Amino acid sequence: MERYWKLIKVERKFKDHVLNIDHKYYKFLKNGEIQPFCSINTKNWVVVIPVTDTDKFVLVRQFRFAVEATTLEFPGGAIDFDEPHSLAAVRELEEETGYKSDDVRYLGFVHPNPAILSNKCHIYVAYNCRNIGKTSFDKFEDIEIILMDETEFKENLINNKITHSIVVAAYTKYLLSKDQ
Repeated sequence: MERYWKLIKVERKFKDHVLNIDHKYYKFLKNGEIQPFCSINTKNWVVVIPVTDTDKFVLVRQFRFAVEATTLEFPGGAIDFDEPHSLAAVRELEEETGYKSDDVRYLGFVHPNPAILSNKCHIYVAYNCRNIGKTSFDKFEDIEIILMDETEFKENLINNKITHSIVVAAYTKYLLSKDQ
């Protein structure tokens, strides 16, 4: 399919400390038409599924500005430039939850929304998490830690209490990894 798309030019439309937005002008060779497509470029992300030694998930509840609501999520965030995603996973787990694990495993990555977002989100599971009691929130983070067993987690998914698409994707990768 890629052979039918020819990049003509890229125009930067917006840039701030979080992201930039480009218009990528492509010519669709099947009909000769040229169209700008929006590309939102941001850092790659990481999400961690923390599982305690009592098989509880460690989740974070926080206010999300875009949807103007509080969401329930696995911890995660942006990967710093030149930071390996494996280290970002461990860092985000500790910073947001105060939990630590000696058994962190990579489950793969997803493209959060390849129609408009250019980044990847790397997914990890951290087993036998223990609370070391030390968080390090960013200056605009207000996080509540929630422990939840898997049955309760599934109920929250079904009842639309957990709606973050990356959390749903991460949980799917987690379930599939358990089958292997």
